[in-house]
Amino acid sequence: MRSRIISTPDIQVSQARERLKDILPTVTRLRETTGAASVSFGVIYHGQVVLEATDGCLDADKKIPADTNTAYIIGSTMKAMIASCCGMLVHQGKLAWDDKLSKHVDFQHALDPVIGEHATIHDALSHTTGIAQLDLSWYGASGKNLVKPEDVLPVVAHLPVATAFRSEWSYCNYIVLQPLDMSRSRLSRDTFEDENVAEPHYVKDDLKPARLPRPDLSADTLMGPAGCLWSTVPDMLKWIKAVLDAVDPNRAESEPTVLKEMDTITAHQAPLTHSGLFENTYGYGWSRLSMPSSMYGFMSTNGTNQEAMLGQHSDRRLMFYHGDQVTGYLTTMCIFPETQSAIIVLSNSQALGDASDWTARAIMQELFQFRPCVDLVAQAQVTARQALGLYSRLMADYRDNRHYEKGASLIGKFGVYSNSGLKLFLDVRPTAHPGRAGEFLLNGMPTQHHYLEHYNGSTFGFPPRSRKNKKADAW
Repeated sequence: MRSRIISTPDIQVSQARERLKDILPTVTRLRETTGAASVSFGVIYHGQVVLEATDGCLDADKKIPADTNTAYIIGSTMKAMIASCCGMLVHQGKLAWDDKLSKHVDFQHALDPVIGEHATIHDALSHTTGIAQLDLSWYGASGKNLVKPEDVLPVVAHLPVATAFRSEWSYCNYIVLQPLDMSRSRLSRDTFEDENVAEPHYVKDDLKPARLPRPDLSADTLMGPAGCLWSTVPDMLKWIKAVLDAVDPNRAESEPTVLKEMDTITAHQAPLTHSGLFENTYGYGWSRLSMPSSMYGFMSTNGTNQEAMLGQHSDRRLMFYHGDQVTGYLTTMCIFPETQSAIIVLSNSQALGDASDWTARAIMQELFQFRPCVDLVAQAQVTARQALGLYSRLMADYRDNRHYEKGASLIGKFGVYSNSGLKLFLDVRPTAHPGRAGEFLLNGMPTQHHYLEHYNGSTFGFPPRSRKNKKADAW
């Protein structure tokens, strides 16, 4: 007679809680390896919250510890919320996925009228308009906005076309809070009634985090709807639980959900790659990966080129995935609908690697017992060394290709250069700074002030500052 122990979801949840407690020291090592100020993270497994935890400081200079109620900018992971808002409007009959954008806003495109005439809500949410990435035209140094909110449509109308209309996925950026009781989520940092808000950081050459200026991001700024939300781990878990409820295949059709049209929102709308046997696609604000996937990490500064693939010899599972990068903040969100599970990690540092991604990997590996077990700390150390050497490699390439000519001058080239379509202008002018040929301001903003030096021929450059001199004005 043979018998076997049946592992029920309740037993699995209890076991998962214990396993996740054991990896908390690993999370600390991963955070310290990257130099990140803090990570705050939460986990749902089989529909139950099994972990909420925080490691590090919300302000490294003041040594103020973060906790699970500390708020972070979630950035581009907000796109899924915007898609859900559209889903609610579709459910109410006020919007359709195939509505032309021009039906609702004065949308057009000066360089390709076909895009302006035919682009739909679907094209915008699935990033298939073909329009080039908007970030480079509005996001300046220190996280400052270069363009006014009222100019967003004229600027989009003059962006270059990166790919043919609807030919492929090309990342280009564009509430739900009250029904889900997300009470500590805000559209502006200034609306918090306390100081339990994570400050942005970078990492110095000594691996210590240091403060950055707060990014200029709120509901009143150009790209507010694409990433201005501040939120906490408990609030994000409420949002994620609503997503899981809406896509639960075992849910009765008559059972009401807050979120609507989620089967469409999370469906594969555009391919992320045109090669590979398993799924790597994009929905509306969500990427869909069949894990294990070589594409995992493509929305993280860690990238996809990790030597040992996570869960390479483990059973496949569908993952909805999104990451975020806002000056001083990184986020990783992973949802596994088949097991009603999810991971959310918030971080407040542009560090030596993405601490939010490393933390998510560590949790994922332990939660699902991926095999073979990858030494993530060793991988993080390699990534950190590469990041530390990035500035030296960049400047070595700059110096190798520079042909400095003593006496090279910008005289005759000083003046204001403008691009009326993109609402940008450069004020190039003489400078009193020794050793520099001139200086310029972008859109007249003191935060966008750079010094110019001769580089090669008629080209003048403004190389970036090192981490050591990040706050200096030498460049």
